Amino acid sequence: MGGGIYDDGGTLVLRYSSVDRNSANGSGNSQGGGISNISGGVVTLDHSEVNNNASTVALGGVWTDTQFTVNRSEIRRNIPTNCDGSPVIGTGCVG
Repeated sequence: MGGGIYDDGGTLVLRYSSVDRNSANGSGNSQGGGISNISGGVVTLDHSEVNNNASTVALGGVWTDTQFTVNRSEIRRNIPTNCDGSPVIGTGCVG
């Protein structure tokens, strides 16, 4: 989990940042190619991008177990999905 960033219950704030071209590959359940947020971590994307990441299974963009904040940010072109398959789909994350 967490090819680009792995947050295990902490606070993550990305401002004017890019999480791009990372991968979570492995047997069976590798997911969250861009960002993996578990254990109730607090994530804020502010004017940032999570693009072109990949994982073995859905999802390639952002996997999270809590709602996160997306402010003028984009989560797109991740493989196999951007956010579909996550326990919680962050506001503003599509597909």
